[in-house]
Amino acid sequence: MFRRVGVSSVVQRCVHKRTDMEYAVKIIEVTDESMSSAQLDEVRRSTQKEIEILRLVTGHPGIITLIDYYTSETVTFLVFDLMKRGELFDYLTHKVVLSEKETRWGERIRSALAQ
Repeated sequence: MFRRVGVSSVVQRCVHKRTDMEYAVKIIEVTDESMSSAQLDEVRRSTQKEIEILRLVTGHPGIITLIDYYTSETVTFLVFDLMKRGELFDYLTHKVVLSEKETRWGERIRSALAQ
């Protein structure tokens, strides 16, 4: 099991019970216990913006696919394809020097985000 914690979210591996397919689920808590109303509104807005952007780029080979999402008053679940090799951020922060081949991957990502 893997678990990554972000500013306002946690990512965990999940398994679809009927198909046994593995996915990553980003769990975004929106509770008033730990945030002000302004912070809650910002988390809700940024989560909706993230969903909209991911829907726009669906099918791009360089961007992870949003499979589905579920929202309630207190939590939002974003279901993604599971990337078994780990997070790009973790890789880049542990790697000191990138080879030319690895740099080309960075250019592909930058190009994908610019479109």
